[in-house]
Amino acid sequence: MMRKTTLAAFVAAAAPAACGLPGHAVPRSPEQGSQLEGVPLDLDAFRRVHGIDRLVSGVGDADALAVHLFAPTCNIAGLRSGYGGPGAKTVLPAEAVAKLDFRLVPSLTPELVDDLLRRHLRARGFDDIEVRMLAGEHPVPGRLGSRV
Repeated sequence: MMRKTTLAAFVAAAAPAACGLPGHAVPRSPEQGSQLEGVPLDLDAFRRVHGIDRLVSGVGDADALAVHLFAPTCNIAGLRSGYGGPGAKTVLPAEAVAKLDFRLVPSLTPELVDDLLRRHLRARGFDDIEVRMLAGEHPVPGRLGSRV
Protein backbone atom coordinates (compact mmCIF):
# COMPACT_ATOMS: atom_id res chain seq x y z
CA MET A 1 0.00 0.00 0.00
CA MET A 2 1.39 3.38 -0.99
CA ARG A 3 1.70 6.09 1.60
CA LYS A 4 0.40 9.49 0.59
CA THR A 5 3.08 12.15 0.76
CA THR A 6 2.33 15.71 1.74
CA LEU A 7 3.64 18.40 -0.57
CA ALA A 8 5.33 20.17 2.34
CA ALA A 9 7.19 16.99 3.33
CA PHE A 10 8.36 16.48 -0.26
CA VAL A 11 9.59 20.05 -0.62
CA ALA A 12 11.45 19.90 2.69
CA ALA A 13 13.05 16.60 1.71
CA ALA A 14 14.10 17.93 -1.70
CA ALA A 15 16.06 20.90 -0.30
CA PRO A 16 19.54 21.19 -1.83
CA ALA A 17 21.38 20.51 1.42
CA ALA A 18 19.24 17.44 2.03
CA CYS A 19 20.07 16.06 -1.42
CA GLY A 20 23.82 16.50 -0.96
CA LEU A 21 24.21 19.19 -3.63
CA PRO A 22 26.57 21.46 -1.63
CA GLY A 23 29.10 18.62 -1.53
CA HIS A 24 29.47 19.07 -5.29
CA ALA A 25 30.35 22.76 -5.17
CA VAL A 26 33.58 23.56 -6.96
CA PRO A 27 36.14 25.65 -5.06
CA ARG A 28 36.55 29.09 -6.59
CA SER A 29 39.81 30.05 -8.20
CA PRO A 30 42.14 32.64 -6.66
CA GLU A 31 41.08 35.03 -9.46
CA GLN A 32 37.39 34.56 -8.59
CA GLY A 33 38.17 35.06 -4.89
CA SER A 34 39.96 38.35 -5.51
CA GLN A 35 37.14 39.61 -7.74
CA LEU A 36 34.60 38.79 -5.02
CA GLU A 37 36.46 41.03 -2.59
CA GLY A 38 35.53 44.05 -4.69
CA VAL A 39 31.80 43.31 -4.87
CA PRO A 40 29.78 45.47 -2.48
CA LEU A 41 27.32 43.49 -0.36
CA ASP A 42 25.51 44.95 2.64
CA LEU A 43 24.01 41.93 4.34
CA ASP A 44 22.74 43.98 7.29
CA ALA A 45 20.66 46.05 4.85
CA PHE A 46 19.55 42.87 3.05
CA ARG A 47 18.34 41.34 6.32
CA ARG A 48 16.59 44.58 7.30
CA VAL A 49 14.80 44.94 3.94
CA HIS A 50 13.67 41.30 3.98
CA GLY A 51 12.84 41.22 7.71
CA ILE A 52 15.11 38.30 8.53
CA ASP A 53 17.67 37.65 11.26
CA ARG A 54 19.84 35.20 9.34
CA LEU A 55 20.17 33.61 5.93
CA VAL A 56 18.19 30.39 5.50
CA SER A 57 21.27 28.41 4.58
CA GLY A 58 22.98 29.46 7.81
CA VAL A 59 25.99 30.62 5.81
CA GLY A 60 28.04 33.37 7.44
CA ASP A 61 28.42 36.85 6.05
CA ALA A 62 31.98 36.20 4.85
CA ASP A 63 30.85 33.37 2.55
CA ALA A 64 27.37 34.62 1.55
CA LEU A 65 28.33 36.13 -1.82
CA ALA A 66 30.47 33.17 -2.88
CA VAL A 67 27.67 30.74 -1.97
CA HIS A 68 25.15 32.92 -3.81
CA LEU A 69 27.26 33.00 -6.97
CA PHE A 70 29.01 29.62 -7.05
CA ALA A 71 26.98 27.02 -5.11
CA PRO A 72 24.37 24.71 -6.61
CA THR A 73 20.79 25.63 -5.79
CA CYS A 74 17.33 24.10 -5.80
CA ASN A 75 14.48 26.47 -6.59
CA ILE A 76 10.80 25.70 -6.08
CA ALA A 77 9.46 26.94 -9.40
CA GLY A 78 5.86 26.06 -8.63
CA LEU A 79 3.46 24.17 -6.40
CA ARG A 80 0.01 22.98 -7.41
CA SER A 81 -2.57 20.99 -5.51
CA GLY A 82 -6.23 20.98 -4.65
CA TYR A 83 -9.11 22.88 -6.15
CA GLY A 84 -8.22 26.23 -7.76
CA GLY A 85 -11.54 27.19 -9.35
CA PRO A 86 -14.22 29.59 -8.13
CA GLY A 87 -15.87 29.02 -4.80
CA ALA A 88 -14.80 26.66 -2.05
CA LYS A 89 -14.32 22.91 -2.07
CA THR A 90 -13.53 20.80 0.97
CA VAL A 91 -12.10 17.76 -0.75
CA LEU A 92 -8.63 16.38 -0.26
CA PRO A 93 -6.61 16.64 -3.46
CA ALA A 94 -5.81 13.45 -5.31
CA GLU A 95 -2.43 14.73 -6.38
CA ALA A 96 0.11 17.46 -5.79
CA VAL A 97 2.79 18.74 -8.11
CA ALA A 98 6.04 20.44 -7.21
CA LYS A 99 8.20 21.81 -10.00
CA LEU A 100 11.86 22.25 -9.09
CA ASP A 101 14.80 23.64 -10.96
CA PHE A 102 18.44 23.28 -10.04
CA ARG A 103 21.39 25.55 -10.72
CA LEU A 104 24.23 23.26 -11.62
CA VAL A 105 27.92 23.80 -11.07
CA PRO A 106 30.68 22.21 -13.18
CA SER A 107 30.80 19.01 -11.09
CA LEU A 108 27.06 18.36 -11.50
CA THR A 109 25.17 17.10 -14.51
CA PRO A 110 21.39 16.97 -14.96
CA GLU A 111 21.57 13.18 -14.81
CA LEU A 112 23.53 13.21 -11.54
CA VAL A 113 21.10 15.66 -9.91
CA ASP A 114 18.17 13.51 -11.05
CA ASP A 115 19.83 10.45 -9.52
CA LEU A 116 20.74 12.28 -6.27
CA LEU A 117 17.16 13.52 -5.87
CA ARG A 118 15.63 10.10 -6.55
CA ARG A 119 18.01 8.29 -4.18
CA HIS A 120 17.50 10.90 -1.47
CA LEU A 121 13.71 10.69 -1.66
CA ARG A 122 13.69 6.87 -1.74
CA ALA A 123 16.01 6.70 1.28
CA ARG A 124 13.44 8.73 3.24
CA GLY A 125 10.46 6.63 2.25
CA PHE A 126 9.17 8.87 -0.54
CA ASP A 127 8.85 6.06 -3.06
CA ASP A 128 5.29 7.07 -3.96
CA ILE A 129 6.52 10.17 -5.81
CA GLU A 130 6.89 10.28 -9.57
CA VAL A 131 9.98 12.26 -10.54
CA ARG A 132 10.27 13.44 -14.15
CA MET A 133 13.17 15.40 -15.56
CA LEU A 134 11.61 17.92 -17.94
CA ALA A 135 14.84 19.38 -19.31
CA GLY A 136 18.51 19.55 -18.47
CA GLU A 137 21.59 21.40 -19.64
CA HIS A 138 25.15 20.71 -18.62
CA PRO A 139 26.72 23.65 -16.77
CA VAL A 140 29.22 25.88 -18.51
CA PRO A 141 31.18 28.19 -16.23
CA GLY A 142 31.37 31.80 -17.36
CA ARG A 143 34.68 33.62 -17.58
CA LEU A 144 35.34 36.54 -15.30
CA GLY A 145 35.48 39.75 -17.22
CA SER A 146 33.27 38.40 -19.98
CA ARG A 147 30.81 40.89 -21.43
CA VAL A 148 28.09 38.22 -21.50
